[in-house]
Amino acid sequence: MRYNVAAAVRLPKAKDDRNERILTEAQVQALIAAAPEGRDRLICELLYLVGVRAEELVRLTWSDLSAADGNGKAGAVLTIFGKGGKTRHVRLSPQTHSMLMSWHMQQLATVGSPIFINRSGGALSTVTVWRIVSSAARGAGIKASPHWLRHSHATHAIDHGCDLRTLQQSLGHASIDTTQHYVHSRPKQSSGAFVQRSKKDETQ
Repeated sequence: MRYNVAAAVRLPKAKDDRNERILTEAQVQALIAAAPEGRDRLICELLYLVGVRAEELVRLTWSDLSAADGNGKAGAVLTIFGKGGKTRHVRLSPQTHSMLMSWHMQQLATVGSPIFINRSGGALSTVTVWRIVSSAARGAGIKASPHWLRHSHATHAIDHGCDLRTLQQSLGHASIDTTQHYVHSRPKQSSGAFVQRSKKDETQ
């Protein structure tokens, strides 16, 4: 009988450095402003405003976008085919919907075509999306990737009062435990605020 000698070995857990990959709102706006107008800037805006993954973004087609009320004044619903083969529906603000429709008019795209296309007319690659974000980040004097914008979306949404269940559904997390990591990475308070220095320390 063969035994796996490595089965009993437990690898140490890696440090959770999620907090180091969260941009401030000012940094996000600087990154977006540094991206060239048109396709590249819209990509950066959607990664942040929707919290979509890069691989999900490049799969989007115009048929995945539908007006929430028939005329788009109430925003739109974006159908996202996500991680693990799961589909989710995310509500877009009227402003985000308007940006997408302006892009659609510029492209004169058909209903089933990709929202973002390459030079040959096919779907844009995730590598290109990473390059677009990295280039914009360098232009803003910071470091970032598409996933950093997703982390920033989640954190800023919580900061502005978004509940965890809504955020979980929007991001496509299978478990709310994953979503809760964003709360833990940016605590509002700590026990240290309730501990006072001794009078002896204060005189030194």
